[in-house]
Amino acid sequence: MKKIVVLIVCLLLVSLFVSAFILATENQLDSNESQKSSAFLIWGTRDYSDENYMGGEPELASSRDVCSDIYDFLASSKQFAYCENYWGNGTQPDQVYSNVSYCELNYDFTALFYKGHSIGAYCDYENCELGEHWTIYADKGYDSEYIMDYKIHEMLSSGTHDFVFLWTCGYGSASRIGEIDENGHSVGMLASWMNTTDLEPDGYMTPDSTGECFIGFDNYSIWFTNKTDYGSFNYGDFASLFFEYAMIDGWTINDALDSAAEETHSQASFGDCQLYTGYLMPDVENNGQPVTCYMRVWGDGNLKLKQNENPPSSQNTENSETEKVLKFLEDVVGLDVSKYDNELLGASAMYPDWQDGLPLQAGKIVLESETSKLDILFKLRNNTLSWCLVRPIEGTPYYSDAVTVDGFLERYQSYSEDLGINFNENMEKNVVVSFRNGQFYAFSDKLTTKQFS
Repeated sequence: MKKIVVLIVCLLLVSLFVSAFILATENQLDSNESQKSSAFLIWGTRDYSDENYMGGEPELASSRDVCSDIYDFLASSKQFAYCENYWGNGTQPDQVYSNVSYCELNYDFTALFYKGHSIGAYCDYENCELGEHWTIYADKGYDSEYIMDYKIHEMLSSGTHDFVFLWTCGYGSASRIGEIDENGHSVGMLASWMNTTDLEPDGYMTPDSTGECFIGFDNYSIWFTNKTDYGSFNYGDFASLFFEYAMIDGWTINDALDSAAEETHSQASFGDCQLYTGYLMPDVENNGQPVTCYMRVWGDGNLKLKQNENPPSSQNTENSETEKVLKFLEDVVGLDVSKYDNELLGASAMYPDWQDGLPLQAGKIVLESETSKLDILFKLRNNTLSWCLVRPIEGTPYYSDAVTVDGFLERYQSYSEDLGINFNENMEKNVVVSFRNGQFYAFSDKLTTKQFS
């Protein structure tokens, strides 16, 4: 009898163990299925032979170095199951086409960055009525085989190329977005990579929530070696910082654009800097006369490159960073923070060279009530708040006392003095403030920045 009881107990224990194992396995499978499998590829030509219109050897070296830096940062994030830097010799037409097909078949999300040049060409497609096609340079560049728009499109199968950033001329222009005919034949880089022509033209100001984003240039792309006219920064620095900030937990494309622009320009946001408002480049088709150019963001600027992000901090997070930001929002911006719950997302500490080893803390706070939601971006340089941006996501912000630009500066002076910071005439000239639709949008204390640049 005792043997039977012992046997029954053993069987029950085995049954419980098997059930627990099955449940754990199912939970693991569910967790894996909820994780998006992502790929990121970097492409680029080595043809910078024309010093006047391509930048020559300095632009070649900068393109190589920046693409390498971007790859190192993205690869170390371990966010991408497939992450490769094909800049240079790896940028061959067949290599590009085969990778498009491979990523479409194997990954839920694919992002890519290309640095180089563009040129028009014609296809050998029978009865093509789309006119001139558009290409990008492969490694060897001009007079070699180009990477054709319609051949990219022919490799699509699942439509998972959701982020495409082409640092080359012209393909952000509305006239070159392209089209897809009734036979599935395409023209234009946006249409060919992303299989759509319906993205919002200004995904920075008015994101369309499609989960797809294309960044390109209207007219000529600005060289990496061009200075931003702020400190020693150039546009290679902007590109590197954009990807660095895009990989912080919870940060969107627009967040990263704003943060990289604030870091490298004398403005407080991407919408205030010359990439968005317009910059001059020599027009190769008009004897080098200056022409106004723009960086364009199409589609969903609220897209996140970090598809599998870490869980956010708990609500109403209490730490020194959050307290400093909330105090600023209440005392200077006039926001009634008591109306909101808050979550701290993606805070990170960096020690960039231009700050002489002093810390730069960057983070994002989400303020949410039943009727209003705000994303708050911030930077603390050497533990002092030096940048803050308020992006309304839903509803209307709760203001206890809305401020004007002049009112902001008066409040910021009082706020600074309370913290023991000497707000003098020099500092006032270096505080950059941005208002949109009559409401505060962003500020940057450029004197604090210049101390470290």
